[in-house]
Amino acid sequence: MTDRDKIVIIGAGTVGRYLSELLEEEKQEVVVIDMNKDALEKIGDSLDVQTLLGNGADPSILKTAGVAEAHLFLALTSSDEVNLLASFTAKQMGAVTCVARARSPWCLDNSVMNLRDRLGIDLIMNPEHLMALEIIHFLDHPDTLAVHRFAHGKIQLRTFIVDAKSKFAGKKLKECPLPEGVIVAVRSHDGEAIIPNGETELRAGDKLTVMGLSEHIAETQKLFHAATEKVRNVTIAGGGNTGLFLAETLEKRHFDVKLMELDKDRCQYLSERLDHTQVVFGDATDIGIMKEERISASDVFVAVTGDDENNLMSCLLAKELGVPQTVVNITRPDYASLVQKFGIDLALSPRHVMGERILTLISWGRIQALTLLEDGKIEVIELVAQYGSSMIGKPLSRLSIPDGALITAIVHLGETIVPRGHHQILPGDTVIAVGLREAIDRLEEKFRGD
Repeated sequence: MTDRDKIVIIGAGTVGRYLSELLEEEKQEVVVIDMNKDALEKIGDSLDVQTLLGNGADPSILKTAGVAEAHLFLALTSSDEVNLLASFTAKQMGAVTCVARARSPWCLDNSVMNLRDRLGIDLIMNPEHLMALEIIHFLDHPDTLAVHRFAHGKIQLRTFIVDAKSKFAGKKLKECPLPEGVIVAVRSHDGEAIIPNGETELRAGDKLTVMGLSEHIAETQKLFHAATEKVRNVTIAGGGNTGLFLAETLEKRHFDVKLMELDKDRCQYLSERLDHTQVVFGDATDIGIMKEERISASDVFVAVTGDDENNLMSCLLAKELGVPQTVVNITRPDYASLVQKFGIDLALSPRHVMGERILTLISWGRIQALTLLEDGKIEVIELVAQYGSSMIGKPLSRLSIPDGALITAIVHLGETIVPRGHHQILPGDTVIAVGLREAIDRLEEKFRGD
């Protein structure tokens, strides 16, 4: 990308605002279109972005927004039809990459027609489907909150909770001998994330992110978190699209699934769609119903209703009844800090899941890959060192690395190392770094060469 590329967003709702914030911080030229004047004013008052009142599917509005010069076009309104039409129009007018959010299952059903190919849209994103995939990944790795791979799989990142039984709980990081080629990159406690150093004390319940050579990551995790038994029994609260996608996938993989839903008509529909899932008409925030349905026998309880408060309450009840692990869908950002305090194992936000997926579509200049952690507070980047950079040809111990950033790996001529102070970065090397967003921005500037 150039230093400042144009990105056009239609839809000033929760996801549109979140992505506008991310892209503005990346110094991109952002235009937000919406028919709601109040929503636009809220974004315009807090962000340095251009706003345009109008229908995002109207070619004249898109022309005014300069969509023909757009590197990225995002259609994020509440209407699937508007998003699909607007993305098609933007693509025809010259936008390079067009992404449409579509929540209806038929938008992803290619059995009759592949809408993405027919409309020439680069990506159709269903937030509920993406959420279900994230939850399935957690069920496959119940001890691991996140897994990402870099440097063609040679470097792996894992996030997990420090177990109270770990011999490292209560010790300083420098007192924890780790396998060669692995470092602790991020520690989060009560929603506050830091890049730790040797003096950082680890406590039970801390969320740790470790990075290093892939072959040593699993053994590192075992030092901090005892492995749990394989998940087989799953209870889902919420029979919307996320719950349905999740149940359908788990059925095919022979999980024992129970799905709780408050709407009788929806229960009937779910019963017809699902072959082996036990569909229950009931309120997951009612402890009497939870006991009656023997929710305590579940390995994992997943709350994906459309109500944040109900999701949190049902997860707390499930924990109280003895369910080992709980997963919650959270829409409101201000609720994220409550999750760890309440002992909930995993919180997922549709806006964050979509945001990370969209950011990884974009080649950020010299940045090859971008991953977000801690609801966007932490970034992991994979970039190529350029000739003329101030970071070239000096031992790491002598580099001016911004506070809050950490270089976690260097790939030189195909060899991947987790560096020490004496290692140097040479032109053409791939560098993987993690840190607070502001620190990563400053670090990326230092890697810019001639």
